[in-house]
Amino acid sequence: MNNDEVLPHVLVVDDEAINRLLLVTALKKRGYLPEEAANGKDALEKVEQKPPDLILLDVMMPDLTGFGVCRSLKERKETADIPVILVTALHSREDIEEGIKAGADEFISKPVNINELMVRVRTLLKIRELNAHVASSGLLSSTGEGAAPDFSDSTELSCAEADHLIASVIEAHLAVGPEDYHRPHAVFVSLSAGSYECGGKLFFRTEGDIEEEDIDAELDIERMQSLGVWQEGMLMSNWQETSPSPEAYTRFFPEKLVEKLGTIRNFILYYVNDSQRILFLNFHRSLKLFDLTWYRHLGFYIYLLLLVFEKMGKKEDEYLNLVRELGKITEVKEGSEGKHKRIQKICALLCNRLDCSSGYTTTLLDAVQLYDVSKLMIDQSILSKDGPLSGTEWALVRKAPVLASWVFHELPRLSTAREIAANLYERYDGTGYPLGRKGREIPFAARLVRVADIYESLRSRRSFRRPFSHDEAIALLREGDDRLSPDHFDPEILRLFLSLEEEVQTIYGDIPKAT
Repeated sequence: MNNDEVLPHVLVVDDEAINRLLLVTALKKRGYLPEEAANGKDALEKVEQKPPDLILLDVMMPDLTGFGVCRSLKERKETADIPVILVTALHSREDIEEGIKAGADEFISKPVNINELMVRVRTLLKIRELNAHVASSGLLSSTGEGAAPDFSDSTELSCAEADHLIASVIEAHLAVGPEDYHRPHAVFVSLSAGSYECGGKLFFRTEGDIEEEDIDAELDIERMQSLGVWQEGMLMSNWQETSPSPEAYTRFFPEKLVEKLGTIRNFILYYVNDSQRILFLNFHRSLKLFDLTWYRHLGFYIYLLLLVFEKMGKKEDEYLNLVRELGKITEVKEGSEGKHKRIQKICALLCNRLDCSSGYTTTLLDAVQLYDVSKLMIDQSILSKDGPLSGTEWALVRKAPVLASWVFHELPRLSTAREIAANLYERYDGTGYPLGRKGREIPFAARLVRVADIYESLRSRRSFRRPFSHDEAIALLREGDDRLSPDHFDPEILRLFLSLEEEVQTIYGDIPKAT
């Protein structure tokens, strides 16, 4: 293998040769392998020939603008995960929103500050590497070649183990390095649930590392509200916009926090309730509205992990109550109350005919109540959208299953829920997402639940269509249409499901939908 094959490959797209030269020179000096494209069409052709690790994309180009190129890349499964940094002289709110809609991962203003640009390149490449590591690490994989896995009783999770796993998630998702000012300097977590109590834990950057320290500090949420604007349980604030100095801004925070960090600057607060709060603080840059998406997801993962941890050491019935509660949250958000019970009944019928063991069937039916937890990570505006999704919206939808799997990772008792959540949208013919798995690469549980889930979806009302009747849904599963194909399903499971259509119809009728 030559050296070029291991260097990060960056595509520089600009119609001005002098601009390309500036960026290419800077990239080479920092150990990257740059390639040039002089226009949008040329860029798309080069991406098709050899997908890069990252794209620096000028916005103002003739014929096909950077917005158009970005939109084309993000709408294709093969290129949607390539990070795109828009390099632009445009600064209006409307232009930024246009870039967000196109699916851009970052923005850098002209004239380009090379050091700032390289920080963003480095950060996005770290995040892409992390996502690739998650996808290949086995967190999403089946335990066997299409076989139903064995399960052993899990051990009780201690609070120390919960602390460790929550810390791992924070560190992995922040991807902070000692030179990286693009991410926050510190994260303050104040969480409690049942036996788990974290009155205050501070994660903060030091020289080349992240340290933790317990800090007993109460956030004055009412007072902090004057520093920013609430948006769906999130509070974002830049000190320059609200205070005459960082020192005046700092007075809004607990003394113990200030003693440890010194001056406090910009922050994002994720707020569930008075006992569930996560504060991302000391960003050394101005925060933008599109920063909220990333930290809303990260805050939600940590909170949901806590809910799972709190029940893992409890009695069996209390643990199952957690599963049911999370399932109900998903149903309410989707407007599909009763769905999990119907899918459980259908899966039980299929498991019985496939001679699955009673132990595995019970495990699967418990997991069904959490199988679509990824929908909790997608904004309601996307789930209920009438028209086609934008590039950004599709990118969030495609990433949700991978991120959902983090909720269950390292929890043996929830391994089946993890497998289903991570693989539900894979298709037997390999055309699904997030990994494009095919055939028996897809875990058995996900292949089984997918047939029942699609039937349920067809029978349900959507914002863009009426619900299908039983006969119409069966016909679509059997024959397909322009969006659905029988090739999407395990053929053996689909044949069995179709042979049991009368029983399926009875199950659907016995468990009424909410009105």
